[in-house]
Amino acid sequence: HILENAKAYIMSFIYVFGTVISGYPLISGLAKAFGLSGSEGVFYIIRLLDAMIYFWLPQINITILRLYQGRNLRHRMVGRTVVIGDIPWVAQSAEAFLSKIF
Repeated sequence: HILENAKAYIMSFIYVFGTVISGYPLISGLAKAFGLSGSEGVFYIIRLLDAMIYFWLPQINITILRLYQGRNLRHRMVGRTVVIGDIPWVAQSAEAFLSKIF
């Protein structure tokens, strides 16, 4: 669990280097292999899909890791948050609110 972010970072690093060096991002490579990269409109849709993969790559890699490890997919993706309530009614209000959203 502790190394999840580091593993996802390494997976992202490998994917980005592999696709940039080869010149074939995932969707572009598949489109070229299946002969779908001919028209200009399709070209931009393919590039958009490749950009979406690059944008969400850390989330995708964490999901892949969790599937591989058999862990809960809906568990939070970030660190824990500490909230300090200095007087009782603030602490109670914060606890009631935060227990609903986290």
